[in-house]
Amino acid sequence: IDMDVTLTEDDILVATHDREPCHTSNAPCSDSSGPVTFRNQTLAELRQLDFAYWFSPGLATYYDKNDPVPHPYRGIADGNPSPPAGYSAADFRIATFDEVLDAFPDTPINVELKPYTDPTETAEAAASVLADHPGREADVIINSFSQAMIEAFHTAAPNHLALGGSLEGTLSYVTGNPITPTPVAVQPPDKYNLGGNVVDTLPLLKPFFEYDGFISVVWPSDLDEAQETDPWYEKLISQGADAINTMFPSRLHEYLCENGIPRPNGTPRCAQQQCPEGQTGIAPDDCQLLVDFRNLKVVSLSKKTRRGQSPKFRIQLTNKGVGKGTVKVTVRSSNPKVTKRRQFSLQVGAGATATRTISVKVPRVFTKQAKLFIALASGADRAQAVFTLKPPKNQRQFTCCKGDVKILASQNTQQL
Repeated sequence: IDMDVTLTEDDILVATHDREPCHTSNAPCSDSSGPVTFRNQTLAELRQLDFAYWFSPGLATYYDKNDPVPHPYRGIADGNPSPPAGYSAADFRIATFDEVLDAFPDTPINVELKPYTDPTETAEAAASVLADHPGREADVIINSFSQAMIEAFHTAAPNHLALGGSLEGTLSYVTGNPITPTPVAVQPPDKYNLGGNVVDTLPLLKPFFEYDGFISVVWPSDLDEAQETDPWYEKLISQGADAINTMFPSRLHEYLCENGIPRPNGTPRCAQQQCPEGQTGIAPDDCQLLVDFRNLKVVSLSKKTRRGQSPKFRIQLTNKGVGKGTVKVTVRSSNPKVTKRRQFSLQVGAGATATRTISVKVPRVFTKQAKLFIALASGADRAQAVFTLKPPKNQRQFTCCKGDVKILASQNTQQL
């Protein structure tokens, strides 16, 4: 989650991008005393406002307020209309920084301290809130355009590890100076006007970031007409962006899903990236078998077997797949007198070998040829060994067992 915070009159940090509440709520932009800002309103006064007033789905904050666009959540904060199921009227009022941390205890958050108020006052307020939420030192990144704000926060919370680099610090960094205090992330715009030349920032900065171990969080500068489109996302990802600060998270999420780009930890980010059962990776182009049947052997241990004895078979599978998987084994016969259908499971890890010996019960009186099927399944992938048991001519011994193994691959398995 990305958010901005600023101070109210009573020194409470609230989640907002703007200096004035009139841009996102039904507050007036000014009154008899002058401009209405967050800094001259108390939290109680701000809580009387409707912060869904100007929200319109699919639009960012800054659009022409005279445009005939829908405002489906307008009025819910005041009780008319009623909130959607699962929400309350309070959800459409302004949130404090403390409330956001309470609501998302396990979600990484990127927080910009807005430079609308005194840096020390804002930084100390942020440090105080975070002190009430221990354990967030590494997953709540504190950043600001203001170097003074970053330094003030570091003074107030010296043990907070997750810091971003200020714009001043980043510009100095390009000329060879270290960023202080040391950040975990640097957050450049996608483009920057450098001495009259508009340049892409990532190709310039990425080599430095990789050398120093910083991650890059890129935000749209409004200098690229293609921003927040698929080509823009593709360009930033190809340039090495570690994260993209977007005004349209659902649009970016859809792009990442459709293009098979996983979460940072390598796991699928949506259902369409889930591989078929028995495989792992990212669909549709990077699915790999957990269990690979290509090194499967099923052999008969009994060539000539006396009447009434049980022929034995050995299943041996060396897994060349990429993970640990379960193989379901089914044994059945075309002649119900030879053996009853039965099932069991084998567990086999990547690079490991699983071996199992099975016996087939054959009656003393055996007059009809039988097909013996030993089928293996892992997810949607199949293999089967078929053996022929011929009845004895002299009723003393029968022939066992000629057969072979066939891989029956599913249509989703490109490897087989």
